[in-house]
Amino acid sequence: MMKDWECMTDLLLEEAGPDEEALDNRQESSLIELMVCCVRQSSTGEPPVGRGASRKHHQVLSKEQAKTVSDDRAKMTTHFMVTLPALLDKFGADPEKLTNLVAIPQYFDLELYTTQRQEGNLSLLLGKLREVVKVQTEAEVLETCGRTLELLCGEQHAVYTRCNVARATVTDMCVNRYKEAMDDYRSLVEGGETPDADEVFSVINSLRKVSIMYMCHNLNDTNIWDSLFEDLPKCVKQSETQMPAQALVYVVRACFYSVLWSLHEL
Repeated sequence: MMKDWECMTDLLLEEAGPDEEALDNRQESSLIELMVCCVRQSSTGEPPVGRGASRKHHQVLSKEQAKTVSDDRAKMTTHFMVTLPALLDKFGADPEKLTNLVAIPQYFDLELYTTQRQEGNLSLLLGKLREVVKVQTEAEVLETCGRTLELLCGEQHAVYTRCNVARATVTDMCVNRYKEAMDDYRSLVEGGETPDADEVFSVINSLRKVSIMYMCHNLNDTNIWDSLFEDLPKCVKQSETQMPAQALVYVVRACFYSVLWSLHEL
């Protein structure tokens, strides 16, 4: 397993020297994918796919193996706590690269943010994740980002309060954008106008983000249910002035997760 995190991130972040050849887009994508695989392996101790004995059940690590994994995880976390915000900044316009990069904090030893006094870099990371959710439209990127926020917000972690505030900011942003898009859409329809392509996209995109965030985060305290339930019958009507058909899957999904979260609280 490759664990030279500094070498890999230098290749991705630094400009090529006069006698060096810069990585092309395909090479960058391959390196990022490989790097994230190594991050996962160093954090979990799992061998690469196709190597090691076949595991039908979870294999318990020996004391020595567990110590090695713990040390590797700490070294990996220490490096990426500092460098990940810069990586997210550089590759923020590339959904494929972002999907891999935003998964990296899922493998962190989060306690190191406090023990190594890296709260500033945690704030940078949370800000980058918020920007990813704000700007991106690809479902895979948003799902990975939602999952990362969920793991950062484990109540057992010392960083919980800070991460939970950031999560609330992200989910409120998604809900507010949905409400704004729907208010505009409904106003046009009620006024006898036909929403244009941009307005339709705004509705679909905001619903997509709400439904994806709902998978990992309880949005029921945002009082969004009534609006979603109002949208549901409009999605199935055969009318150009009603909700776009593409929105149906996101409305149903969001309602489904709302019910699940309500049952979870019983």
